[in-house]
Amino acid sequence: MTLIANPVGLPPDRILSSMLSTPSPRVSDAEANEIARRHYGLETSAKRLASERDEMFRLRDAKGIEYLLKITNPAEPPEVTHLQTAALQWIADTDSQLPVQRPQKTGDGATELRLAIGASEPRTVRLLSFLQGQPLHETQRTRAQRRALGRMLARLGQALAAFRHPSEGHELGWDIAHAHRLKPLMAHVRRREQLDLGQAVFRRFETKVRPSLPGLRAQVVHNDLNAYNVLVDPTDPERITGVLDFGDIVRTQLVNDVAIGAAYHLSASADVLEGPGDFTDAYQEVTPLAPEETELLPDLIATRLLVTVLITGWRAERYPENRDYILKNTALAWDGLDRLAHIAPEIARDRLRGNTR
Repeated sequence: MTLIANPVGLPPDRILSSMLSTPSPRVSDAEANEIARRHYGLETSAKRLASERDEMFRLRDAKGIEYLLKITNPAEPPEVTHLQTAALQWIADTDSQLPVQRPQKTGDGATELRLAIGASEPRTVRLLSFLQGQPLHETQRTRAQRRALGRMLARLGQALAAFRHPSEGHELGWDIAHAHRLKPLMAHVRRREQLDLGQAVFRRFETKVRPSLPGLRAQVVHNDLNAYNVLVDPTDPERITGVLDFGDIVRTQLVNDVAIGAAYHLSASADVLEGPGDFTDAYQEVTPLAPEETELLPDLIATRLLVTVLITGWRAERYPENRDYILKNTALAWDGLDRLAHIAPEIARDRLRGNTR
């Protein structure tokens, strides 16, 4: 996805990538089954899955084996899709114990197809292994679970540390290193108290975070470890069985990946940083962060929350028929921003310092 270089004052359609504003042409269950039969030699039954950008189907073959058929949004450049596919294959080869999907090959040995389905433009089609488990957002959250997630994200980061790809530096609306480019979306924030919260986050981002980011270590990261992208064992919800959706993968600062994961664990208790503290402490048991990285964690967490409410709020106005799915994290994000605003920055920093050394 491509962002323009200087979007201040321009309309949202020009700020965000075309993929976030381009609807995905509908693919039928029958068409999904035909793709599986013709290109993968599989006789399947297809079930459509909810998706923000792509067309996705859960396929089951005659032996009961399940797969995920993913048909990209036509606005996604093929080289960006290949970045995701290559990363999944790299992870499988580097740390085979990480629970990520495996690309499946066609009869010709390809891991990707370019197909024109119906009247649509050609799109990239992939068949992936289907990971079993209960979605994390359906479970009761615990300290042990948060710590397991922190360690898992660190392992995933280590697996990707040496991964390189020609499209790794593509600009992405969800990359919080470029949060300042979304400032015009503040025009869509209606409530005065929310507007004040957002403006305060942008001020700290511009004065403290953005100038510091170029000096921090960077690599390709998952960039979206939220509760809808994780599966756990339903009989043992502290055991992670799947990390899903590499659609936001990008090369950015490593600490951004940590902040994104931590942002989804803000506690509903009086101690709002209890959850993020558990997560970041466990992460650093595997991959310690430098002091200059932990210094920015509270502001990066707030930045992620703000990016979430701005992008999803804008998209919900454009696509009201998908409003509930798009806004699934918005209320919690605004609440988190409000609660973080009442914590002194130095206190928040010390709570998240963890095993820094």
